[in-house]
Amino acid sequence: AHDAAGNIGERVSIDVDSKLGEYRNSYNDIVFGDGVFPVDFERVYSSNDGWFFAFNSNLADYRNGYVFTDFYGEKHHFISDENGQYFSVDGDELKVESGTIAGNSYAYCLEYDSLILYFDSSKKLAAVENEYSIATYTWTKRLLTIINKVKNEENDGYTETATATICFTDNKPDDIMVTL
Repeated sequence: AHDAAGNIGERVSIDVDSKLGEYRNSYNDIVFGDGVFPVDFERVYSSNDGWFFAFNSNLADYRNGYVFTDFYGEKHHFISDENGQYFSVDGDELKVESGTIAGNSYAYCLEYDSLILYFDSSKKLAAVENEYSIATYTWTKRLLTIINKVKNEENDGYTETATATICFTDNKPDDIMVTL
């Protein structure tokens, strides 16, 4: 491709949703952790919504239900049925229940895309679990600590494999420290 001055440039493929006119692209900044469930610091850019980081996946109140924002910034609505249970149009169920998983308290539980997601009472991500491992998320005012653990069947517990701490300035990540 050439610009008006005759300079040669690279050909770029752009993912645009022609119905919405939205451009989306994603970038993996850091991937760490052992085995089947590495912790992935992925950010997604949407021309409609700006930057979204996978660890910002969350729940929000919405009319007679909730909105789940997934790891890619996509929104999924959960509406209450006549029994007070919450379902998406895809049939996923959001459970409003409290408990503790790997030391983290949660208030909501969602089975999504072969994962179980746990959210704390402020509707932030508290843990992500698959059949082999779990990542716990601990939020403070300016820090997010993610601990990746592999399930250990011998003692019905977990073996820690990696820890990441993200520092925020003005609600944007500005430093990531990883310990393997």
